Amino acid sequence: MSETLRTLGTGAKVALAAVVALALVFVIGVFGVYYGGWFSDVTKNRVGETEKNELIEGNGSYRVGAYESFWDAYAAIQTQEDRISNLTATTETQTGFQLQQTQLAITAAKNTCASLINDYNAASKADYTSAQFRDAQLPMEIQLEATKCAP
Repeated sequence: MSETLRTLGTGAKVALAAVVALALVFVIGVFGVYYGGWFSDVTKNRVGETEKNELIEGNGSYRVGAYESFWDAYAAIQTQEDRISNLTATTETQTGFQLQQTQLAITAAKNTCASLINDYNAASKADYTSAQFRDAQLPMEIQLEATKCAP
């Protein structure tokens, strides 16, 4: 081999050294990319984004479930408002222990209703996930003070 190198001209030696250097840089680069973590760091965001899109937008069951969950939450709030109205109407004829029990039930219903409103509003603000499937007929946000659930 050393005899071959002696017979090569200066230009050929420089070219050979450049090829060897490029091959070495390539090998180090490949190992750095795959084993150094850079490749996985770059691609994991794309893979995670794709999985998220498939789960949220590509999954029909998820879309239907999210859509129905808003209607269910809204109906649950209305049910609690009706319960509060019905319990309040019965207090007019009650006295003593029965009145206290009914007032406690009204307070519990108001607390449940407030919790349901908070859950609805939180889901409604989740723009990327479930909120994009909220029906346009439903309110964007429910104000506690505008309901019978207000303290």
